[in-house]
Amino acid sequence: MSIAWPMVRAAAFYDPAPLVAALAAEQAVRHVAEGLSCGELASRLQVKWPNDLLLDGRKVAGVLCERTLSAHVPAGSSGEPGAPPDFLIVGIGINVDFVPALLPAETLRFPATTLREALGVPVEVEGVIAAFSRRMLRLMHDFDRDGLTSEMLQQLRALLAFEGCMIQVMHEGGEAIRGRQVGLDDDGRLLLETDKGLVPCAAGEITRVRLAEDSDADAR
Repeated sequence: MSIAWPMVRAAAFYDPAPLVAALAAEQAVRHVAEGLSCGELASRLQVKWPNDLLLDGRKVAGVLCERTLSAHVPAGSSGEPGAPPDFLIVGIGINVDFVPALLPAETLRFPATTLREALGVPVEVEGVIAAFSRRMLRLMHDFDRDGLTSEMLQQLRALLAFEGCMIQVMHEGGEAIRGRQVGLDDDGRLLLETDKGLVPCAAGEITRVRLAEDSDADAR
């Protein structure tokens, strides 16, 4: 599904929006699981920065945010046309009720799961849509007013996947930064401890770097 959100701030203000959507997805999935009496999911859900939700270490939801300019807006109360507002299009895909084996493995960049597989019961799509929409609207209202709040940051930091692990962040231009993931700053940027010091990353695709000691630990 996609949500068109009118931007009332400068475009750069909305850079952390994928994290807000990932947090809304996490809250919605927990709510749905509780309604199905499937137990506590807190220890099974993680946010893979900057825009994926993991369940049992597999991707269950992904977010894509894009900015666009509206071609038409209604006239204002004075009768004069209003200025065309910018919109943030928040696209969210949540794997709800199908068999993950149906997904072509060669097209997946990360192992996937579904709510049905992870919870072991059928899950209705409509309930997930309603749960996500309510939480997303509430969080985006808070975000518009206050940015990433201390409460949002606390929750996101507790949910971060790969914390303390060596990872690689690949930027759109092809530049790769490698380092140990050590958290989020107050702007939602991922912090990497590198041989050049602490580096904040605002965007990119992350992958975990397997080190020799990881292989040794797995063997033991």
